[in-house]
Amino acid sequence: TASNEISNFSNFGAYSKKLNPGDGGTIISIAYFNDNLLILRSSDLIVYDLKKGQYTNYYRYPSIKNLRDISVFDKNTVLLLGKEKVYKFSFQ
Repeated sequence: TASNEISNFSNFGAYSKKLNPGDGGTIISIAYFNDNLLILRSSDLIVYDLKKGQYTNYYRYPSIKNLRDISVFDKNTVLLLGKEKVYKFSFQ
């Protein structure tokens, strides 16, 4: 069965805790940038700050069918990969 939790491990491979981004869809992809995890779901993007140990931002974007992956372009921009297109999503 699919899980909507992320297992967090230390640099030494020791289990730390599980992150649960809550209800709102299955996790599609995760990207890492500047000590943050960017968690892509079907209708939102959640940012988890690894240093603070908490969720810091939540962004909704227009519905995009068949999302596949996320790539970080810069600190304010991500690229969302659809089945046949790449979408640029900017946030502050």
